[in-house]
Amino acid sequence: MGLIIFKTWRQTDWGVIKSIIPTMLVGVTIGTLALKYIPADPMRLILAAYIILHLLKTHTRFDLMGRAIKKGGAHLAGLLGGSFNAMIGGGAPAYIIYLKNIGKSAIHFRADITAVLFLTNIPRAIFGTFADLYNPELLKTALIVFPAFLAAIILGQILHNKIPQKIYYTAVEIILTITVLLLIYKSIFA
Repeated sequence: MGLIIFKTWRQTDWGVIKSIIPTMLVGVTIGTLALKYIPADPMRLILAAYIILHLLKTHTRFDLMGRAIKKGGAHLAGLLGGSFNAMIGGGAPAYIIYLKNIGKSAIHFRADITAVLFLTNIPRAIFGTFADLYNPELLKTALIVFPAFLAAIILGQILHNKIPQKIYYTAVEIILTITVLLLIYKSIFA
């Protein structure tokens, strides 16, 4: 994510990003505290419910989160995105809803989502460090999965301009659906 921001910097609507940042910082604070004090299984189910609300919006007329974010705009998107990103690294749906609602092209949408997720992770890392959330096992796991993560970023960079916008959004929704299923499975059966 950090490397891509240098390529997408010029396409980013920094006015939109600046409007998200203040409540995103509040959200990251809330999410960090929740992560520290709420057990893992309820956290996974909270994130699954959050993503399900996003997917329902996409495929039905039920749009509770979308209506709320439409009314709350960048401020609510920042608060929810910051909170969920700090809790479980899942703040993207709030940002996605907001950015889709303001009618971004695929190139600008991608640049904005890259910037906001990158910027959300900076206070997340700082606050998580001060909250003593990182341990050697977590850092070891991060190092192990880093090559796959980097390969996925590079593949996305190569393919994003070659894939039509509708297919791009569909791929994002498929990834979110798989995430929900894995979260629920791990919460119930693990």
